[in-house]
Amino acid sequence: MKRNMSSRKVIAVVLAFLLTATFMMGCGVGAGSPNMPYEPDTPAPDPHNGVFVSDHGTMEFNGDGKTVIADFDSELAGLLGLPEGKQELTYVFLSGDLPPGGSVEVRYDVAHELRLSGADTSVVVDMAIVSEDGSTATMGIDTVTPERIPMFFRVDGERKNVIFTRDSNYTGRKDDSDSKAASEQTASQKPKNAFQSEETTQSQAEEESKSAEATELDFLAQLESDIGDDGVQADNTQTETGSFAQGITGADEDAAIEDFDWYFDGGFPGDGKAYKELWGLGGMWKSMIIAKASSDGRDMRRVVVSDTDVQYMGYKLTLLFHTKSRFEYSADAREDIQLVDNTQVTMTFEGDWDEERTSMDVSSLNSDLNLKIDSFTKKNGYDYAMGTAYNVDNEIGQVVMVRVTP
Repeated sequence: MKRNMSSRKVIAVVLAFLLTATFMMGCGVGAGSPNMPYEPDTPAPDPHNGVFVSDHGTMEFNGDGKTVIADFDSELAGLLGLPEGKQELTYVFLSGDLPPGGSVEVRYDVAHELRLSGADTSVVVDMAIVSEDGSTATMGIDTVTPERIPMFFRVDGERKNVIFTRDSNYTGRKDDSDSKAASEQTASQKPKNAFQSEETTQSQAEEESKSAEATELDFLAQLESDIGDDGVQADNTQTETGSFAQGITGADEDAAIEDFDWYFDGGFPGDGKAYKELWGLGGMWKSMIIAKASSDGRDMRRVVVSDTDVQYMGYKLTLLFHTKSRFEYSADAREDIQLVDNTQVTMTFEGDWDEERTSMDVSSLNSDLNLKIDSFTKKNGYDYAMGTAYNVDNEIGQVVMVRVTP
């Protein structure tokens, strides 16, 4: 009888262990949670097909999504670490590093990298678009398109592009003299490529930087003269439902204060579908930095409206605020809003994506202004973002962003 009881206890313990282990495995306990790449809710684009041409070679695709006939000159081949000349390669587009799993295969319209493989060599090259002045690079959604494959390199500390574009009229490589003549004839029509000279002079870049610095310092100086060094708590009120952002200006139109009527009328839409990954947030937005101040006993608001380009490489961020207008108004009389200035400059912010807090933490290169943007949602065909603006560590207001969902 005692032996039977002991046997039953052993069986019960084993069963309990097995059930617990099964439950833990089913719940993913003890297993790493892989960081998944962004997956758009649209059909995947067709594989590349046809001849893609750059100043440094060609890539000919047959539409199978696997192989490419590449013909690179010595300069590009040296940058890639591949043989010069014509060769058949296999290719795959990748997500970029996603800890802990690394870089994984993705559709090309969200790719950050391209892997090219030959018989003896396999290389990975970044996909990005370099800005006109070479100061920043944009990667993410629609960097690679059915008509464009932009290779990105760092050459002697500078950001460079070799951009392949689809050419339906391509008839074969010309000799060096023909290529040079054609290049000189059409240089003004081509995107900036890796070995083309920069048109933006250093003095022009310095002047633009000074203008941006003056705009930011003037904005902060107004606040400091009104509210003192201790800052004023921002109004972070938001509604459960928010407002539908009807009729915002188009992607090819300048941002306007009217783009944010939804914010003033209904607040941030708290019931939208939240974004948790950086991959879906790159590209152009309409933005408003709004700060709370008091002047002569009046509760005031200072506003900067911008078109904002969100760029990232890995988890490193660059946000370019192309300012369009500045306003001020009394908090109890927004209908009396007044235009203060419409100087157009670019305010550059750099920083990091905080994956744990799903937050863009960026600081200005020209002043003590910094931003923490940590609320991202999608609703009714629009993307919304909101965060807090700081002067050093003093909370001074909010940053609000909106766009039509790409």
